[in-house]
Amino acid sequence: MEWLWVPLIGLLVGVVELVARYRDNPGRALWTAPAVFYMAINAIACLLCLTILVRVRPSWIFAGQDTGLQQLYLILAAGFGAVAIFRSSIFKLKSADGEIAVGPAIVLDTLLAASDRGVDRQVAAPRSAKVNELMKDVSFDRAKVALPTYCFALMQNVGASEQKAIADQANALSETPMADQLRTLNLGLALLNVVGEHVLSSAVKDLGTLIARDPPIEQRDVGKIADLMASVDFDRARLSLPIYCFSLAGTAAPDVQAAFAKQIESIGASPLPAAIRSLTLGLGLAQLVGLDVLKFAVEHLADAISLPPAAHPA
Repeated sequence: MEWLWVPLIGLLVGVVELVARYRDNPGRALWTAPAVFYMAINAIACLLCLTILVRVRPSWIFAGQDTGLQQLYLILAAGFGAVAIFRSSIFKLKSADGEIAVGPAIVLDTLLAASDRGVDRQVAAPRSAKVNELMKDVSFDRAKVALPTYCFALMQNVGASEQKAIADQANALSETPMADQLRTLNLGLALLNVVGEHVLSSAVKDLGTLIARDPPIEQRDVGKIADLMASVDFDRARLSLPIYCFSLAGTAAPDVQAAFAKQIESIGASPLPAAIRSLTLGLGLAQLVGLDVLKFAVEHLADAISLPPAAHPA
């Protein structure tokens, strides 16, 4: 029985170490070849310790004990003894990269570092694809406070030190001269390390438009209004188009209509280019009656408010 339980202890210790290092998706990390190799080394180390104990047969395990107790002592001594021995050090040396343990621990530390690199290389591509998928429509400026706060509220047990680390990273990204999308991706990766894929995905979905990036200009209402008003003559439309829009909508109060009329009169007296005046007219009406009403009105009044054929933009 000890030949089963002893390597299992080493295997579980290796699993715990790797899970602690890859909290965003430990299951994916554990099934990579470097991780499996590291867990196997831990199991082999425990088997090696068990083999030595069986050959040496120390009296505190084998002398005067019944078979059951011998197996229990052997399992505990070989399993946890190997874990302790291979993580111990005689002394530590300081280097540019930090402290280096000199002793049995250097073996597992080296293997763990190599395993980390191997696991990182294999999970980097899936992590990149996932964070790109989740954060592609997110605005960094809108999400840098709201998204971490909401993620931490969902998790409930994220420590203050981890929350502060994310906040410091978000502030550092705000001051770094890089594209907004790059800031967003880095924020997503930082949160992915703490809360995992499912929580981050739920948070982005729940916050929706509150943290969404503005769509391209051609997809916004202003782009649609610009296309709609491109063929409209301001002087021909300044009176008829507002009246028709207000009649269709039936929601603009008389004082609102009067204020809009004064605004249009001021625009008409300004030296702005004709295209700008038409666009301003369209933007003001869309804000008051909606884009659908404006579109319907422009289409129905097309003959009366369109630019003369010679004045149409190329």
